[in-house]
Amino acid sequence: MNVVDFQKYAKRTCPNLGSSGNNASHMALGIYTELGELYTALHHTQKDIDEVNVREELGDIMWYIANMATLIDYPLMEVTAGNHTFGFNELFKQSTVLADVIKKHMAYGKELDVQKVTDELFLLNIMCHNFYDMGIKVDLHLAMEKVIAKLRIRYPEKFTAEAALNRDLDAERSALE
Repeated sequence: MNVVDFQKYAKRTCPNLGSSGNNASHMALGIYTELGELYTALHHTQKDIDEVNVREELGDIMWYIANMATLIDYPLMEVTAGNHTFGFNELFKQSTVLADVIKKHMAYGKELDVQKVTDELFLLNIMCHNFYDMGIKVDLHLAMEKVIAKLRIRYPEKFTAEAALNRDLDAERSALE
């Protein structure tokens, strides 16, 4: 799945929380929470890392990136970072910058710097495309495809709060494998 289609499919399952500020906060916080889940998946104490879970968490991060981009009317595009590889630490640092921009807008009334948000989304997109950590090579396109398959199970029509709270985790896991 390419990121252009992914952004369109991700939008279908994105809730509207009533204001652009609430929606932007949701996306920034979502990126953070998914990074925490990715960190846990990568640094699990067991010998074998659950690559399906790592792929899911990276796909979930891309879901939040795609929906943040939609909020600011920024079309994601296929990118490559050349010969550079980025790991979890770089991904975390860039998401911190994005969250700070959103925080200053929400908490302090600073005008939203759309260019800064766009720049950070672009960098996060590049990093996700070239994510290598702990020797795991993650195919981002497959991660995006699998996350959309998971969300189609969770939200057959569109996002609902009830469906978000009452999930069929076994069916979702099957879609991710």
